[in-house]
Amino acid sequence: MHCAVLWVATPAKAQSLDEQAAAILMGNERLNAVILVLLIIFAALIVFLILQERKIKNLEKKILKSYE
Repeated sequence: MHCAVLWVATPAKAQSLDEQAAAILMGNERLNAVILVLLIIFAALIVFLILQERKIKNLEKKILKSYE
């Protein structure tokens, strides 16, 4: 019987912990800054990988032309 009560209470506790964590971040107004920094890093990584792929393609073309 106690296990059933704990099992039912656990999601509520986890949710309240998540809500508390979100409230702390939002209260400090840092959540938006964290999301912005992560988005900037992610976008920079995508751009970097695209540029590297283009460079690799050009090098592959040059190598193939040199063997012809």
